[in-house]
Amino acid sequence: MHTPIEFKAVSKSYTNNDILTEITVTLKPGARVALVGDNGAGKSTLVKILMGIEQPSSGQVIKPDALRLGYVPQELELGPQQTVYEVATQWVRVSLQALQAFEMMLEDFSDDPKTIALY
Repeated sequence: MHTPIEFKAVSKSYTNNDILTEITVTLKPGARVALVGDNGAGKSTLVKILMGIEQPSSGQVIKPDALRLGYVPQELELGPQQTVYEVATQWVRVSLQALQAFEMMLEDFSDDPKTIALY
């Protein structure tokens, strides 16, 4: 049985700034989703909540135990003592991780030539 991902009345606030307000959505297995919105609309926050990087202020996220997720942050967190070389190699590692996640996704569709042609 395939379990969907569910957001149930998920909200997220920082200080006095409501970023997400009672988001309720069900993502069925195999669904392809695009998050589109203005800067500051909460797209990255929603992904971070899904990944478990951040917790919602209220509501809940229900995920299947076998869920595989990949995430590439918009910005790397840089330490004050990092060199240019360290920052560059960190970006290379993140890029390779993204490529590996994409390749894993392609493997999931490798039995369908029509789907592969889309990529």
